[in-house]
Amino acid sequence: MALKNVMKWANMIPGANEAITTVPVARVEEPHRFISYPFVPATGIIDYKKFPGDFFKKGDLLVVVRSLSGVVLGQVEAEMDGFVVVWSEGVAKYKGESLGFVAVLDAPLRMVFPWEEVDRMEERESKIDAQ
Repeated sequence: MALKNVMKWANMIPGANEAITTVPVARVEEPHRFISYPFVPATGIIDYKKFPGDFFKKGDLLVVVRSLSGVVLGQVEAEMDGFVVVWSEGVAKYKGESLGFVAVLDAPLRMVFPWEEVDRMEERESKIDAQ
């Protein structure tokens, strides 16, 4: 479709441009940033619950991690509002691996944390590892 539109623009073939509907496009008003997120909580097979172009809210289920026999090993719920840009290739993932990129509002996402909060984040991660 896109190639045909370029050819029409260049007057190589007649006709008006056609809407491209096969690629999801998220329309947003506010500035967003792309981040590598989420990360796999356990090694396993990923069952994506949202797809590229889908919006999500904090608390929405993004992925479920299963064993080869189908037992649920973990799941990832969104920690913020945003939309899925792209998931990484493949469904078998290792613990800690990034699942893809999402877009989130630029303003509320902090990039620098006080040391006290970093310590708490490490404690939280160690509790997750112990499970």
